[in-house]
Amino acid sequence: MALTYLLDELNYNSVAEFFFSYLQPIPRGSGNTVVSPRHRSSLKLFLQGQANIKPVNIVERMFDHRYSYPSPNCVDKAAQRDSAYSPSLSPNTIRYSRCSLSSWAVQKVGDRVYRDVEKLIYKNHHSSDSDVPSIQACLLASANDRTKAKGARTVTKEDLLGFKLMDRVSFFKNQARLAWYLTECMAHPRKKSALVERKRRPPHLAQIAAISSFVMARNQYANGFLAMQLGIWHFACHSHIDVTRIYCHMAGIVHKTTSARALAR
Repeated sequence: MALTYLLDELNYNSVAEFFFSYLQPIPRGSGNTVVSPRHRSSLKLFLQGQANIKPVNIVERMFDHRYSYPSPNCVDKAAQRDSAYSPSLSPNTIRYSRCSLSSWAVQKVGDRVYRDVEKLIYKNHHSSDSDVPSIQACLLASANDRTKAKGARTVTKEDLLGFKLMDRVSFFKNQARLAWYLTECMAHPRKKSALVERKRRPPHLAQIAAISSFVMARNQYANGFLAMQLGIWHFACHSHIDVTRIYCHMAGIVHKTTSARALAR
């Protein structure tokens, strides 16, 4: 009955067209000129999660529906299935809803984790949580008076002696939750959807190294999470030049010249 009314009386071509119209943007200060008060109220309750049916319930039902994924009888089955979770294809160009939604989600997550890493480089991290340590992203081996006047910090003895891996774990969990979760999904083994803890090669160490490398790959001066300390360690241990060179190219450590200058201070 409701479907007949939508299509025949209101002249919508489909329920999807009606729902798209129902979700139309409402500019601030528009009053009741754009939509009716009842429309505004119901839309507000729905989008703010106060209705019985949540937005995520609709998305999950669409994603899990058997019609949302290419069937074995689909003519271009392989091409359509390959479009799922695409980081580059526009979701509007993907036919099936599961493939389209997955690609949309991947691109949104990619944009967000890009911004999170950017914040790790430039933001002053002072959490209100006393359990979260404050870590300086950029540590210079040396600096002139003009650079110091801009607020740049040089590495100190306290930065090296006070280095703790678990501080990095707490820091990344608090300041880069999405990046930490993604690396956790890649590094942690699971059993029945639960994370499995390992005493040998604990995954959180790999996560720290990965995120530190990602940050330094974006900005060569963002070495305070691990690269400076590890670079100085390699320098002090007289690691072979080929070893330090490859780790430097992988954004795992700072250059040996930087390590030497830091120790010379």
